[in-house]
Amino acid sequence: MIQGRGEIRQPTMTRTRADAVLLFVTVIWGIAFVAQRFGSAHMSPLSFNAARFLLGGILVALFAWWRSSRGGGAFSIRCSRDGLALGTALALAALLQQIGVPQTTTANSSFLTIMNVIFVPLMSVLVGYRPRAIELVGACIAVVGAYLMSVDGEFSVHPGDWWVLASALFWAVHIVLISLISSRHDPFKLAAEQFLVCGLLSLAGALIFEDRANQNIIGAMPSILFAGGVSVALAYTLQVVAQRNVTPSHAVIILSLEGVFGALAGWVLCDESMTQRAILGAVILTAGVILAQVPAGGAEGVRT
Repeated sequence: MIQGRGEIRQPTMTRTRADAVLLFVTVIWGIAFVAQRFGSAHMSPLSFNAARFLLGGILVALFAWWRSSRGGGAFSIRCSRDGLALGTALALAALLQQIGVPQTTTANSSFLTIMNVIFVPLMSVLVGYRPRAIELVGACIAVVGAYLMSVDGEFSVHPGDWWVLASALFWAVHIVLISLISSRHDPFKLAAEQFLVCGLLSLAGALIFEDRANQNIIGAMPSILFAGGVSVALAYTLQVVAQRNVTPSHAVIILSLEGVFGALAGWVLCDESMTQRAILGAVILTAGVILAQVPAGGAEGVRT
């Protein structure tokens, strides 16, 4: 169970099942890299983010309404402060990443994004979660694997690296926030709120900063449908559900496998090559994730 000051949160599923759900989420996000790549050929970053998150938000809101109507309860999608916080963190993370990626190498952006496995445990301590020692070791091994997988040669600093590193910080904020507040709300309503907030913020940015004449929504539609209907509506919602049952430090290590599945998806679907160094890095990263799952004595997910 997850314990807080003066409260005991009973898990809604076993840790093993939550781990399986998070693993499934990383598989979908890895495949979504391909969809986002194709979508970026037809739409600007903010416009694409607005389309996929608004689609995901509408779908999850409809599901939450249907679920509420079957239970005979009243339904309201009015945004809570928690939904606003999650959606803002999500929008900032996605925006900063999109600003930075064109200004650096793919290798650097991939590696720096996975740095959230270091940021999350540090933030977790600040809000009262105490990561297990085995999770910290697993996170460090995952970073080594991510470096070998992403950076083939010398790591040189580019202007976009700081933007991508800032995005990793906000991805970490998003993960910690989910663990902190997900138990306060119906997970589907909370997910819908954060998607709609993120989508509306992205839309506002797109209307201000991007050329509407260059947005080919029809050409990007297959990518929008997958990224919005599957990656956002399904995977991001499952993340909220699963993180009700594990600590943020535990969750982020599993979620770091997104990079491995993204590389595999690029190899299978886009004929992208994987060097022996990249394969070794993927194996080491996976080993770090597996190590972090080793059970230890005492309560899991203790808050101090």
